[in-house]
Formats: sequence, C-alpha cells, structure tokens
Amino acid sequence: MIHRKVQNSPAADRFKQTDRLNELGFIDSATRWTLAAAMWMTIALLIYASIVPLDFSPMPLDAAIAKFQNTPWLNLKIEHRADWVANALVVIPSAFFAMGAVDWGRPRRLAMLTLPATVFWLSAIVIAIEFLQLWFPTRTVSQNDIAAGIAGAVLGGCSWLITGRWIVRRFEAFCTLESMEQRIRWVLAALCAASIVYTLFPFDLVLTVDELRQKAAESRLRWDFQVGRLASWEGLKGLVLAAGKILPFGLWFGLARSKHFPGLGLALIAIGLEIVQVPIYSKHATEWELFSGLFSGWLGWWIAACRHHWLPWVRFAWIWNLASLGWMVVIFVAFNGRMKSILHDGELIRNRWSEFFTPPLLRYYFTSEYIALTNLAGKLGMFGVLGMFWAIAGFVPTGQCSLRRFWTGAAASLSLGVAIEITQVYLPPLVADASDSAIYTIGYAMGYLLVFVVSGGIGSQRNKLLPRDALSASAQGIE
Repeated sequence: MIHRKVQNSPAADRFKQTDRLNELGFIDSATRWTLAAAMWMTIALLIYASIVPLDFSPMPLDAAIAKFQNTPWLNLKIEHRADWVANALVVIPSAFFAMGAVDWGRPRRLAMLTLPATVFWLSAIVIAIEFLQLWFPTRTVSQNDIAAGIAGAVLGGCSWLITGRWIVRRFEAFCTLESMEQRIRWVLAALCAASIVYTLFPFDLVLTVDELRQKAAESRLRWDFQVGRLASWEGLKGLVLAAGKILPFGLWFGLARSKHFPGLGLALIAIGLEIVQVPIYSKHATEWELFSGLFSGWLGWWIAACRHHWLPWVRFAWIWNLASLGWMVVIFVAFNGRMKSILHDGELIRNRWSEFFTPPLLRYYFTSEYIALTNLAGKLGMFGVLGMFWAIAGFVPTGQCSLRRFWTGAAASLSLGVAIEITQVYLPPLVADASDSAIYTIGYAMGYLLVFVVSGGIGSQRNKLLPRDALSASAQGIE
C-alpha cells in the first residue's frame, strides 16, 4: 500500500483499516485469489478460442502423436505476420496473471525463482493446446504457433516482474483518491497509454524495403488528399479511430494545463503516433487520419479547459438519459450501416436463420486473429460507452451506480444487441450471430463498472454522498 501522513478523518480511518487488513494478510490473499481467477478465466478462454469452430474429428492417440511429431514450420508471408504476433499476445494475459498469483504478497527475491516454473507451465499449456487442435482439422497446427505461444508466456511473466506490482499498487492508490477529478485524470492517463499500445498493435513490422513498398501499393500509406476516400465506410472508420486515439491526450492536458494551450505538444503526439504506424504493416498512415487526430486533440483540450462553462449541465440526469438513447441509435446505425441490400428471398432468409445460433466466437474464426481481436474490441468499446452514459445518468441524481439500474441497462443493452443481430439476418453481407448479443452486454457492463469505480464505488465515498456538490467543486477547484 501507499503510506502517507494524514490527520484524523474518514480517509485516515480507511488507511488505518487498510493497514490492519494488510497486517492480517487479508488484502494480499484476496489479491492473489483475484489474480488466480483471472488466470484461469483467460486460460479457459484461450483453450476455447483455439478449438473453435468445434468441428471435432476422431483420431487414435498414437496417430495424433505421430502427426504431432511432424508438425511443420510454416514460411509466413507478411500478410500473416500479424496473426503470428496475435498468437503470442493472447498468451500474455494468462502468463501475467499466473505470475501475479504466485508472486503477489511474497518476498521479491522469490519472483525470479518462480518465473521459470510459471513460463514452463504456460508453455506446456500452449503445446497441449496445439496438440489438441489435431482433433479439430480446420485449425492449423504449426511450430510457428508453438513458438509464438512460448514467446507470449515469457513476455507475460516478465511483464509482471517489471510492471505487475506497480500496476496493483497504482490501483490501490487510485482507490484512495478523494476527488472524482483526480480519478478522471488517472483514467485518462491510462487511456493515453492504451492509445499508444493500440497504435503499435499488432506489432507486425515490415522488415524490408520491398515489404514497405507492398504496404504502400495496398494504399496503407497515403498522402494525396483525396476527398473521395472520406466517403467510404473504411475511410470514416479510420477518421473516427484516429480521433479516438488523440482525444484522451487532449482531455488530459485540458485538466492538467487548462491555462496554457499545448498546441505544439498535441501536434507532435498526433504526428508521432501516425509516423510509428508507417513500419507496421497492418496499420494505415494517411494525411486525413493525421488531421483528424490533431483536431480531436485540440478539441479535447478545449472541452476540458472550458469545463467550468458546461460542467453544471452534466448534473441533469435527463441529459445523460438522452445521450444513452442517442448512442443506442448511433450503435444500431453503425452496426448495420455496411449493408448492401435487403433480402426478400425466402430460401436465403431461412438459410441465414439456420446459421443464426452458433457457438460463441465461431464467426470470428473465419477472419484473421488480428481482425477478430480488433472487431471484438470495437464492439466492446461501443457498448462500453453506452454503459458509461447509463451509469452517469443514474449516479447524478442519486450519488450511486445502483445494482437495479445496472440490470435495467443490461436488459436494454441485450435487447438492442438482439435487435441488431435479427436485423442483420435480412441485411447481407452482414453476418448475424446471436452470441454477439452477449458480447455487447459484456461491453456495457465494462463501461458501467468503469463509472462505478471512478465515481467512488471503490475506495473514496465523497462523490457517492454528494454527487452534485462534487461536480461543482470539481468545476471550481481545479482551475
């Protein structure tokens, strides 16, 4: 825990109580169990995702062993490099949490001793998963995947040693923050870090000049100012993503330096994040995305810097309820906007209905790992915003993010997801998938939980008791 000198106050009492729990080992034990639960959940998800689409084919064990001994090493082209890197990245969380479950609350010197054992155990799971895929012939079994998984185990374990304890301590410090404005700053800082990671993901670097030329030939590098590209769905998507990457930086600067416009600093950040995408094959680097990010950063600073003008308005619940409804419309249009036609043929409609109920994540198998991960993240993010709006609408008048409101919003989110997927049955080439409704609801829950934590649901109680006063103080006290 972070120790600091405090006077007699509710905050001091909380520090004393936390220290007492630490002495008894309660918090360390709870943290270890949480990390262990996260480890098993990510391992289970990893195993399931590795055998989708669940087309089991019987094979004798001795035949499987003989086939596995001849597992090939594939010569991957640049188009498949992102998938190879993704195979490493999906193992990192399991190794990170596994190392944390073993290391947390124990002497630091033991961490280096447990690292090899943790990496060996995760590597064994990776090899076992690859062996299991022999009974699922649509999956590709290769030494490349094994090497990527082992690399992910090593990176995940080392990531805990370097940052794990620090991340947990920072979260503990975050939970002791007394004001909502301070928590928002921390969340924005985390979003800035996530923006940098997303910019570099999936780390499929071009290694030769010919590969860089190939990327340019595929229009992933553009600087021709063609306005026509902005009218396409992919062009608009690129602008929105570029704006979303720089917006947290602008908001953070607006809260931290509201009296000094960091125009040059935000410009350098926007230019830098665009330049680093040049050698990453899967990423696009274009002039319009640069300008979109730059405008978004400046706009974010202006919004945060002028918060004393608009902050009193956010105390009205009807604004956030209206925002929730408006965002639901945006989601519905965005998810169905790529349709090409409306089906009227009864036979085609029956065929699409027959494919409506499938195992979770099955549809993602038919794309690359990189596309699947980004597609999944986009859906979670869109519904996460809905969860945030809905939670704020409940917090403003009552001072809490109630469980009843959470379930009400979850039902609305699930209903919206079902409506989207049913509509997509009739809108080719969109692919309707009933299990996506659950993914949408999970995204909503993540957004709701974020507001719950930031508003004082964990740690500080000040903002839970006086939400409107806290917002007013935030408007005045951070000038």
